[in-house]
Amino acid sequence: MLKSLLTLLCLASPILAKNFAQSPKIYAKDKVRLHSLSANVRGQKTIELYVDTLGSESHDWAAWVNPAFLDKSGKSMPVTKKSIAGHKQGWGSLRINKSVGGGPIKINGKTHATGFGTHARSSIFLTVPKGAVKFTAQVGLDDGGAIQQGQVTQASVQFAVRTPPDPNAPWESDLAPQM
Repeated sequence: MLKSLLTLLCLASPILAKNFAQSPKIYAKDKVRLHSLSANVRGQKTIELYVDTLGSESHDWAAWVNPAFLDKSGKSMPVTKKSIAGHKQGWGSLRINKSVGGGPIKINGKTHATGFGTHARSSIFLTVPKGAVKFTAQVGLDDGGAIQQGQVTQASVQFAVRTPPDPNAPWESDLAPQM
């Protein structure tokens, strides 16, 4: 009863992370493992780029390709290392312009020069530049995790752009987002 009440209060709380946009669920077996994602970030100071494991927790090499902010005129402001306010992930280290495994970011056989390589579950916190109204990126499951030793893995991920969770809410750190 108490657990149900706490869950209800957490889900109704305005301080929980709120998704601005999310990708479809992406599986290693999918023919297309790269998708476009954009989110309205007008008025936000910080956003969280979140990747969920969908329960597989195996080979979940995720990539945010060509991440950028746009101003109201459509001018692109590429996301750089300086934009990162913090990050955490389930395995390995966040890589800039590389896959989480250290090689090039490669999705569906195509190499991408710019992006973040991470491993689900992960959160990348970005400072939103002044004047930005939109965040855009292509998101996908990296070939390094999707295919191992010539075999398709059980890797699966889903991406979300959301408000960061409230660090002062004790239940936030263990609460998976509603995706």
